[in-house]
Amino acid sequence: MVAANLVAKDKEIDENNVFAIDDDLKLLKSAAIYGANASGKSNLTKALGFMKWFMINSSQETQSTEKIAVERFQLSTETEDQPSFFEIIFLLDGQQYRYGFEANTDKIVS
Repeated sequence: MVAANLVAKDKEIDENNVFAIDDDLKLLKSAAIYGANASGKSNLTKALGFMKWFMINSSQETQSTEKIAVERFQLSTETEDQPSFFEIIFLLDGQQYRYGFEANTDKIVS
C-alpha cells in the first residue's frame, strides 16, 4: 500500500510545480495532506513519527525485552495478525535510498 507519494505522474502538470531528478523521475515541490475527519491524516503522521523514533532508538539494549509499540489496523480482520510495514524512499544528493522494516509487537519480522 502506498500511503504517500510525491512522484509527479500527470502529464498535464504545471512544470513550475515539479523538479526533475532525471528524464524518468519528476517530483512535486510540495504536497499537502487533507481529507475528511477520521480519514487517516493523523495516523499517517503518527506512523512517520513512530518510524523515525524506532530507527533512532531500536538498537538500544534496554529495549531488547520491551514490546514494540506498533498498532494494528483495527478495521480489518484480514490484517489483524499481520505485521505492520514501514518504508520510506528518498533522494539525497542524487542518490536514492530505501529503508523499511516489518514489525509486530514482539519482534522485527524483516
